Parts: sequence; structure tokens; C-alpha cells
Amino acid sequence: CLTHGNFCAVINSPEFTEAGCETIDVDEMMKQFNANNNNLINWSLVRRYFDESPESGSWILKKAEEAGVKAIIPAPIPAVKFEGKQIAGAKGMADLAEQKGAEVFFNCPGVQLVVDGSGAVTGVIGESANGYIQFNAKKGVVLATGDYGNNRDMLAKWCPGALPFENFYNPPYNDGEGHLMGLWAGARMQEAPHPKMVHVHHYVGDGDKNAPMRKAPWLNVNDYGDRFMDESTLYEHRWNQAVKYPDVHATQIFDGNYEQYYAQMPNQVDPANDGTLEDFIEWGFAFKADSIEELAKVADFPADHLKATVERYNELVAGGRDDDYMKPMEFMYPIDTPPFYAIRRQYVISVITGGLEVDDNCNVVDEEWNPIPGLYAVGNVQGGMFGGTDYPFDITGLSLGRAMTFGYVVGRDLIKA
Repeated sequence: CLTHGNFCAVINSPEFTEAGCETIDVDEMMKQFNANNNNLINWSLVRRYFDESPESGSWILKKAEEAGVKAIIPAPIPAVKFEGKQIAGAKGMADLAEQKGAEVFFNCPGVQLVVDGSGAVTGVIGESANGYIQFNAKKGVVLATGDYGNNRDMLAKWCPGALPFENFYNPPYNDGEGHLMGLWAGARMQEAPHPKMVHVHHYVGDGDKNAPMRKAPWLNVNDYGDRFMDESTLYEHRWNQAVKYPDVHATQIFDGNYEQYYAQMPNQVDPANDGTLEDFIEWGFAFKADSIEELAKVADFPADHLKATVERYNELVAGGRDDDYMKPMEFMYPIDTPPFYAIRRQYVISVITGGLEVDDNCNVVDEEWNPIPGLYAVGNVQGGMFGGTDYPFDITGLSLGRAMTFGYVVGRDLIKA
């Protein structure tokens, strides 16, 4: 659950508040979050997350220290990240668990839940290189198998809006096996369409680096060299316009004064793993030229379209008003000083955040909303935390934050059971 992404949200944990993290008004955030999720959230589940987040945040810091993993608090953002990316945190916790006597089976995906005559889940069958292994559960089975962004059939059924996009993360382990095992055991699936997180990167890969300024609202053009949206719209919603064009990508266009302009733009902070523009030009993901016509050639746009688009954009900048898409002028800068740049941005699935319905104890429920004995779900195999069509950015790192918090909560509560 912690192997991708940048941040795990931690709400109002004392160690984080002392480190300078923002304090969240939970009541107001609950109302805002529900509204931004189209009144589709499981209210009691979300409330449980906020109630439990402080304790889980304190716990993860202690366990990271015990595991020898460096936990970083990126104040004022209320979150935790790990040196070496989230995978380092996950591996460190797994190593610590093994030191304490746990047995970890790698390359052994779950393929079927074991269900007894009463309908209770009593174990899971995994498939290893040496054949099938049945794991019998003493207190319960916890599904923590991630999303289904690499399962095209599941996307077609529950998140068809994501079908035009490739999945960002490789290798493609997020194939929905946990969702499917739960359904075969009688679980209820969250109503479609499921929310999707579609981000803009420079390529489909492992996420080590992005070309810089991916959130910056520079002039964006489509595959034909034409402008097609207000580029300052919410980062998580920009794909809704790009999806109309063949390659579902956009290309940023800006000029030689970009460093000066970028420094003046409010709220345009990109993740710290951004690479340099020069590197991405060398690698062929960005382009540089001394004229717009030459830029069109190297970036493969119709020169007449791109030239007309840039001329119109400069006209709007000079006029002090974006009559075409109403972008605020604080994000509008001329494109008239060579060299000229283009960065092609690919819109890709980061994660699908819909899953099996649960109660506020993370106990998976059946079609009649009755808890299935012995079956729990956390992380992106769990439904009810998000609604609507797109993942909302009310809180940075909430997808990973809920995975961490509910993973902790279920483990703690099962030990006490």
C-alpha cells in the first residue's frame, strides 16, 4: 500500500504539528471533502480515518526509526515520506516484521479466498513458483492489494473514463486481484464509476523523475498545435480536455524567460524529484528551438497551427484578458523571446481509488451491507473513501494516508480481538 506516490497524509498528529505541519479543522474538511466527492463518501469511514490518523502518524514515525528508515515530515504539508521513496518505507517495515518473527512471502499473489460453510473467510490461497499455498487465518484476512489500473476489463466495467490512458507504474502488478477475490467471496463493490487519479508525467515508467514544471499552467497545445483549455484549471482535472485528442497528451509551450515567469507564478510547486530541462531535451521528452516554426518541426506540430496559436496567445497577454479560456492573467506570459521550448506531457493513470465496500472497521460487507466475517480491506482495494469521477486533492497524500492509517488500525484491532 505504500510503494508508490510521494506522501502519506497524517492529520493533526502531535509530532507533525510540532514539526510545523498545518492543523486541519476536521469538521470543515469533512464537509469540503464530501462536497468535492459528490456526496458519495462513506461518511463514517472517512470520519474514522480522521479520528485515527493522529495515532497512526505517531506509530509510523516510531516504527520507521526502529526499522532504520528515514521518515521525512515535509512541513507545512501534513504528511510523511521516506528517504528512498515509499518503497523504502514498505521494505523497511517488512524487514522489521521479519525480525519480529513474521514470515513474508514474495512473488506469491493471492488467487482465491478460503470461505467456510457459514460464509466466513478463513484463509487465502497464494500462487508461488512452486505451486499453490494455502494460508489459514486465525483472526482474519486483510486485503491490501492495491488498485486495478492495469486490468482493462475491470476499467471497462467500473472506471471506463480511464480506458484511454496507460497505467503509469510498472511492472503492472496492480491488476485488481484483491477486488476479484473479494467479489468471489460475496463482497459488494462500490458503485461505478470509480474515482481515478490521472496525472501528467513525461512518459510511462517508474516515476523516478519528471521533466520540470509539470503543474505549471504554460500554454498547452493539443496534437494539432492548437490551444484547448484554461491551463490553470485544477491539476487533477486537466486530463478531461486532453482526453478528446488522439494521444491523450498535451504539450507545454514557453519561451526563454521561463525561469523569471515561473518564479512569479503562485502555488506552482512540483515534487522534489523533478529533473532538469536540459536532461529531458537530451532524452527527447522536451524540445528547444530558436523559432516557433523550428519548434513545430522538431516537436512534430503543423507549423501554421502552432504559429497562429502562439500569436493569438501573445495577443491575449498584451490585451490583459484571456477572452478564449478566461485564464487568470497572473498565469499568462508572452512567448516571444528565443529560445522556445516544448515539453510533451503524457496523461496517465496513477491509481483507481474505488473498491470493495467496508464498514468503519474496514470489514468488507456483502450486497446487503452485512459484514463478511474474517474479511477486511485497506488501501485502494477498499471502497467508500472517495467518490465522483476524479480523485480530489483536498489533502496532499490522502490516498496513501488512508492506506497507512487503516492498515495500522486493522492490524491493531485484530491483535486485540
